[in-house]
Amino acid sequence: MSELKEPETKEALPSRWLLLRDVVAFQFKLAIDGLRDIILSPISITAALIGVLTSKSNPGKYFYRLLELGHDSDRWINLFNTYNDENENRVSADQIFKHAESAVVSEYEKGGVLTTVKNKTDQVIDEIQDRTTYPKS
Repeated sequence: MSELKEPETKEALPSRWLLLRDVVAFQFKLAIDGLRDIILSPISITAALIGVLTSKSNPGKYFYRLLELGHDSDRWINLFNTYNDENENRVSADQIFKHAESAVVSEYEKGGVLTTVKNKTDQVIDEIQDRTTYPKS
């Protein structure tokens, strides 16, 4: 995704397709984050119970290990672009999305259906904008 906040100058404003890409990337990461939360909820309760039932000296050992894994998964998902790991050799949600994006761009550059869909979509959006934009007085 490109930036965390909307650019302030008109020259820095993202195109509609850059915005769409960023929204799709964010939704992809939200889905992964939500799935992780659904999975971690019962596991965290189980880890706490097992720790309490099996260890008098360190009942939180499994739960706190799980929290460390959760922290690592935050970095992997990078929902709000907090981390810049482009120079690291590790798989992340950003890298998976970039790979998918490059496949879509490659198909678009070949022409065909994706090019037609994009051009028609641009035409429709431009027409809608033209109809809803009123002259400034």
